[in-house]
Amino acid sequence: MKKIIIFIFMLSNILLFAENYFINGKTVSLDMVEFDKKSYIVYNDLEKFGLRALKYSDRVSVSKPGLLVIFFLREKKITVNETSFSLNNSYKLIGGKTYLSFDFLSDLLGYKKVGNAFKTNSSYKSEMDSKAIPKKVISLSPAVTEKLFAIGAGDMLVGRTVYCHYPKKALAIDSIGTMFDPKLEIILSKKPDLVIAETHFNPKTLKILNKFGIESIVLDSLKNLDEIYKSILNLGKHVGKPYESKALVYSLRQKVTEIEDLAERQKTKPRVYFVLGSGKTEHTAGKGTFISEMIRMAGGKNIADDVIGWAYSPEKLVSNNPEIIFGTKKYVDMVVKKYPTLDAVKKGNYFYVDENSFVLPGPRALSKGIETMFNIFHTKLKVSKR
Repeated sequence: MKKIIIFIFMLSNILLFAENYFINGKTVSLDMVEFDKKSYIVYNDLEKFGLRALKYSDRVSVSKPGLLVIFFLREKKITVNETSFSLNNSYKLIGGKTYLSFDFLSDLLGYKKVGNAFKTNSSYKSEMDSKAIPKKVISLSPAVTEKLFAIGAGDMLVGRTVYCHYPKKALAIDSIGTMFDPKLEIILSKKPDLVIAETHFNPKTLKILNKFGIESIVLDSLKNLDEIYKSILNLGKHVGKPYESKALVYSLRQKVTEIEDLAERQKTKPRVYFVLGSGKTEHTAGKGTFISEMIRMAGGKNIADDVIGWAYSPEKLVSNNPEIIFGTKKYVDMVVKKYPTLDAVKKGNYFYVDENSFVLPGPRALSKGIETMFNIFHTKLKVSKR
């Protein structure tokens, strides 16, 4: 009886429809379902979009020239051209049929739905037409290195900075020095096709590289989550991984939305303080930083939203009296010792985290980082507490 009730409940949340649509002007009939306001399409109807879809016992492959997507039917993951991504609700099994996430596929393939018509986005072609794909790349930023590995371009790297520690595979790549003062002789000896910088770079370095005919690009400093998403797409275009970068952005958006939904259900929004440094002046993430945006999305109230930038005064810290403090052990311990009257200190609500999961504007921050914030703010689980 319980199973019947659950099945009826599921059906009440599923809207099945098979009707005519227009794909780039051509009339077709599509078997689609809507579940929790998300669209799914029966896998073999993807052939009407010019795709080849094959179903196996544990997976469905969807392909066209230059693209192979595999939906795993027993795991919360997909692969795009052999690069893995975490993706919840990527498929549904309904009435003996296998439906795949059409929201994901239309985003990946650049289709925009207007009424019953599907058209390729006007900007899609330019997004997917990358320049000549580089074979050898040097990264002058830990965030760039992380993103390159996340979109399956880590094997292109022939050089990275001493600060590029993640993922562990990056440590096997030769170091070219620091971001601001890289060793030009090492860079030139690698004969890279492309050098990518993001922040804390030396403009003189890029001018010298350009004189030697080495292409170099500088990605903008990132202030919010939308800019992080755009930087991933831009990076994918430069290294010939446009599909992979789109899949990564979709996966990250899904994760952030899940955390936001959980945060909205919480009754309270604790006052929190993220410790980036401590000394004569305290350092944290103020208003207008992507870290502050993450704090808000995870259901916290950033006490440092009353300043712009990264510096914070001891007076403000005491006055705003956070309920929760988190950051690296070294600096959290300094704040705990200096400000024993803070509520967070008196109640023991201070937590140690891996700073790199928060300060680098990349995939880790929007997956592990934001999830850790939520756990600290609302469950106080899965984190180290003194």
